[in-house]
Amino acid sequence: MSFMKKHQARCKAGEQTVQTKTVQQVTARNLSGLGAKAEMERHHEMIMEDVKLLKEIKSIEQRKVEKKEAMKKYLPYIDAYLSQEKRYPNPVLVVMMIWAFDTKQIEPALKYAQECIKAGDEMPKEKGLLYFKSTVTEFALDELHDYLEEQYKAGNSSEPYLSDTIQFMDTLDVYDQIKAKYLKLKGRYLMDSEDIEELEMSLALFNRAMDLDSKVGCKTDRDTVEKKVKKLKVNQPEPTGETNSEDTPNGDDSGSNEADAS
Repeated sequence: MSFMKKHQARCKAGEQTVQTKTVQQVTARNLSGLGAKAEMERHHEMIMEDVKLLKEIKSIEQRKVEKKEAMKKYLPYIDAYLSQEKRYPNPVLVVMMIWAFDTKQIEPALKYAQECIKAGDEMPKEKGLLYFKSTVTEFALDELHDYLEEQYKAGNSSEPYLSDTIQFMDTLDVYDQIKAKYLKLKGRYLMDSEDIEELEMSLALFNRAMDLDSKVGCKTDRDTVEKKVKKLKVNQPEPTGETNSEDTPNGDDSGSNEADAS
């Protein structure tokens, strides 16, 4: 039995005074008019109760398991909210985004982050429970980078997320340190290539990352790629300038052609 279910069992047995609320199915109809605010407040109260319960779990691994399970409880509400055209700051969606990143569910995490940014959501600032100094954009970029870096270290591809995010950041006003670490990661993916063009691209990425943040930590990588490029260029075969004899008409052929022409 999971921690959350054990807690609910204790509540039923009277061992706890705090009771967890029953989740009622939500449809798009519930979120029209005044119902939208009421449903949001109800679900926000419930999800914050779950946040408190999760903090009681000492094991980070087990906590992630419980978060993944708890997310299922709020999916009907989130799906109903996202099916509406109207967007408004929604703290329930923010918590779901945080949990999705925590549990490495990248697709929903990015989807929720995008919707949070559109709605102008802010990160929770409840001390002792959920407190973040960063904006939603900064949080999402940091979490995504950590995930992509894990993929790199495991020998897996980070595409299309890495390239798409680097391009997307050109439209954002974010800290240079965030941009720098993405460029560094992209450079690392290219530095093992034997293609001079890709290596020179890696070199340019490292240089740009260091311009943005001198402490980004890719000077050694940059120097390694620089040496590799020089070595490959030295070992490149020089063009000989010789013409293939088969492509050059010999004397007899040219002579016969002149005779035919005459």
